Amino acid sequence: MKTIVLYTKMHREACLYVGSPADGPKYDYQIDDYFAWLAERAAEAGFSLVIRNRPSKRIYKVEDDDEAGHRFMKDERFAFWHWYFGTTPG
Repeated sequence: MKTIVLYTKMHREACLYVGSPADGPKYDYQIDDYFAWLAERAAEAGFSLVIRNRPSKRIYKVEDDDEAGHRFMKDERFAFWHWYFGTTPG
């Protein structure tokens, strides 16, 4: 199984940059549930999701630079906001 590493600090920064700083408390309250949901979706797509709480200049990396992993994360970028607002099962 291929691995996708997600960096939480950059993920939060990117999401709140696209959304609004006012979304911060809701993001912080729900993010663990989101990461669990994302890990399930990644497993269904054939990826292991590793969450790292350390600084990075990117939101994620795909081991072996697998194009399918990048497509999965691109799709999940849009799915995050649907999940966040309760329009995607999670």
